[in-house]
Amino acid sequence: MLPALLITTAALTVLALLNLTFTMGVVRRLREHSEALAGVAPQTRNLADIGRRVGDFTATTVNGALFTRDDLTERTIVAFFMPGCAGCEQRLPEFVSRMTDAPHTNAVAVVTGHPDDSAEMISRLTPVVDVVTPDDAAGMATAFEARRFPNFYVIDRDGTILDSDSNLPALTDSILSTAN
Repeated sequence: MLPALLITTAALTVLALLNLTFTMGVVRRLREHSEALAGVAPQTRNLADIGRRVGDFTATTVNGALFTRDDLTERTIVAFFMPGCAGCEQRLPEFVSRMTDAPHTNAVAVVTGHPDDSAEMISRLTPVVDVVTPDDAAGMATAFEARRFPNFYVIDRDGTILDSDSNLPALTDSILSTAN
């Protein structure tokens, strides 16, 4: 009976060590995967948006001006941001910098969320672009069918989406380079 007990104990020990080794390998692999994802922005271009016309909307900017679909000009950039969104916080400085470097670019920023949470983001955007108040942001998000943040749209005069991406789209780069 003793040899059977020793063999069973040895087999269970080997099995437990194999299970532990496998689990440690999975954890290491998950950690590597998480680190890789943290350093790389996902490909989030939404080709389904391109060519679609945005819905009607009426919004008020933080300066009190009304903004509607009829106010869109040729190649207007519309940027959607949300406080607490890591991607929004990451891309906000680049957007502000690009808009500062291209002051004649037609652009509007839409900041969603509670006004108290949005105040810091709005204060960073207001000097460089018109900013839609959080109270009207939901209506614009519905008109644009914006489901992810941040999202940048390039819109034509009639409200047709020319480009849409969670990163500043390539078309935006060409717009900004011609605006300078």
